[in-house]
Amino acid sequence: MTRLIWTYCMLTILASCCSRTNLLTYNYQKYYEENSIITSDSTFKLYQNICYNKPGVIDEEFCYYLTLKFTDTTAAKTKRILDLQTDTLIVKAGYGIFSVWNWSDENNKVSGQIEILKWDKDEVILKEKVQATDYRRKETKKFIGTRFFKHKDGW
Repeated sequence: MTRLIWTYCMLTILASCCSRTNLLTYNYQKYYEENSIITSDSTFKLYQNICYNKPGVIDEEFCYYLTLKFTDTTAAKTKRILDLQTDTLIVKAGYGIFSVWNWSDENNKVSGQIEILKWDKDEVILKEKVQATDYRRKETKKFIGTRFFKHKDGW
């Protein structure tokens, strides 16, 4: 019985450690929310954020964000699987943390790939295998999973 409890505890610890680096699992945790948005600026851009905000607490909120700016939408739709380091003429990726306490320039590298599962005027579905290496904070965050991007009022 003790061995069974120990094994369960170790599996729980390992699962929580491994999943914590995947930001797309954070929205299942308390006080986190995720948005996957098609923006309405001059270029075609997908904006994804995972934000923390505990109600009733002032100035503790922050967001991790990933942006995918498509400079050649025709090539993106044709190719369908894009490498974020080699396909930079088609898509440019950005990562950062937005917070009232974050005043320093970001220093990171975004790598990995995205697969376009669906792309029409109202919705984009991506399968993401993206890694953001944050050199300033000495940490790596991942965006692994399938996401549905839609237009949102005000964006």
